[in-house]
Amino acid sequence: MAQVREYPLQPIRMPAELGVERDFDRDKSHVKGVKQLDASDRMGFDSDTVFYDVFLSADGRRLNAIGPPLVNLRGLVLPVTWSLEEEGRVERLPTRLRVRSRDRATFFSWSLRRRLDPTREHILHARLACGAEATVRVQPFALGQVYLQMATLQKDNRLEWITDWVHFGVSQGVERFLIYDNGSRDFEGLRSALEALPVDVEVVLISWPFPYGPVRSYYNQYCQAGQNNHAEQRFAYAEWTGHLDVDEYVIGASRRSTAEELRALPVRVGLLRIDSYWVPNVGEWPDGNIPRVHDFRYRERQPREQAHKYFMRSNAYRQARTHNGDVRFGYLRKKAQPAELCFLHCVGLADDWRPYTQRRAPVPVDPELHVIDTRVAERLPRVVSS
Repeated sequence: MAQVREYPLQPIRMPAELGVERDFDRDKSHVKGVKQLDASDRMGFDSDTVFYDVFLSADGRRLNAIGPPLVNLRGLVLPVTWSLEEEGRVERLPTRLRVRSRDRATFFSWSLRRRLDPTREHILHARLACGAEATVRVQPFALGQVYLQMATLQKDNRLEWITDWVHFGVSQGVERFLIYDNGSRDFEGLRSALEALPVDVEVVLISWPFPYGPVRSYYNQYCQAGQNNHAEQRFAYAEWTGHLDVDEYVIGASRRSTAEELRALPVRVGLLRIDSYWVPNVGEWPDGNIPRVHDFRYRERQPREQAHKYFMRSNAYRQARTHNGDVRFGYLRKKAQPAELCFLHCVGLADDWRPYTQRRAPVPVDPELHVIDTRVAERLPRVVSS
């Protein structure tokens, strides 16, 4: 059975009583024909998160955090004064802060003059520049080293879709899954479904309840950018981490698994980008049935050549984004040829949460546009009998 652990996130938010909200990073929309954001876009905007999570480094020498861009909140948040509570006493921790601004995410690292034991819980009190205070319980959460892990963000996907994706990943050499749940209605049901998986795999389940961001403003969609970087920084217990969605299935032209494809790369390759083929809903399953990945038999003949996904080598990590990442100096980025390695994007295995797209809508089979591709269905039964 799968081994499921729930990670105890330690976020900090701006107090509502301050009456201060984050500004848009940019007030323009990325949707063609619509330029300015309005009040309706604020409903999906993260207006108050300061840090998604506060955690201790493995050596106990640094206190780390990841958050959205501070924008107008910077002067209200920084500097942060940290105090340690031990045996009923509260002691201020002298720190030195380093802040790095990245694409839709900010990284914070406080160097500690006193080493904290990373194997035990610590109660820390934060005092923001504006005087607001918060308490976090920094807990140990070490994982064993694996070769390949997969990270994903999901919300209210059908449990069958998630378990199919995990089953297939196991067949491709994935040893650990980092599943970030973005406020699903049935979090406990998700955990139970994962625990019932009849495969030997480790799953870390993280409740990630932050607003995704305005659907028509890429620049202000902080949630997934934060999740990608959190996976790389907090769970750097793998040689490689893949960043894909639960409707995306990595497949190669050969019978080699994804892990074998990665092992074949030169050691200087720090990031492998993969293109996709769309696998649409051609309406082959009976009305009322829940489609499964086995039902998606036709893919488009031509690769999308956009919205790539990727695998990042942990030692090479510099920044992670939804569709790309930056590597440290000395490492290379490689793009796989779609005919050799790609991911099949089963676009009907997701809800249409963007109002300007209708990906689940049935499309007629067009021999000029579509070709049969059953590689996922052929390989999935190796670990799924039903």
